[in-house]
Amino acid sequence: MPYSTIRSNKETYSFSAKDEPKLSIRIWPNRSLPKVGFIILMIMVWFCMSVPMIAFIGSSIFWGLLPFFIITLSLLFFLLNKSYDDGNLIEELSIWSDLIIVNRVEPNKTIKSWEANPYWSSVNLYNNKGPVEDYLTLKGNGREIELGSFLSPSERKCLHSELKRVL
Repeated sequence: MPYSTIRSNKETYSFSAKDEPKLSIRIWPNRSLPKVGFIILMIMVWFCMSVPMIAFIGSSIFWGLLPFFIITLSLLFFLLNKSYDDGNLIEELSIWSDLIIVNRVEPNKTIKSWEANPYWSSVNLYNNKGPVEDYLTLKGNGREIELGSFLSPSERKCLHSELKRVL
C-alpha cells in the first residue's frame, strides 16, 4: 500500500494513501489588479502626467517639474511591485483525525510550520480584539497562531465555521 510522508520539525508522520485529510485548505491574498492592469495603469499615469508638461518643454519650469514626475512614477512602480511581492503569501491547512498541520509560505519563500492534535485544538474568532476585524486563531500544542489575516471579515467567519465543523 503506498504511503505519503509529512515531515515536521519534530517528527515524521506517515499516512496511508487512502487516509485523506478531513479538510485541506490553501488560502492566499486577493489580487485585485492583474499584471496587464498594472502595465495599463502605469502607461495611463505616465500619459496623464506628461500631457500638462508639454506646455512647459524648453522652460525652467519643465526642469523643476521633471524630478517630481520621475519620483511619482518610480514610487508608484515600486509600491505596486512591493504589493505584488507581498501577495505571494500562502497558508496551507490540513486536518486529519489525529493531526493538524499549518504551513505558511512567506513572500521570501521561508516556511513557518505548526502542528497539533485536533482533539486538543480550538479555533477562536475574536470579534473586537486583535489587529484585524474578526481575528481568527487556531490554538493548540501550547501556541496560538493567526489564520488568514489577509482575508476579509466575512471570509474569516466562513473559514471559522468550516474549521469548527471539522474540529
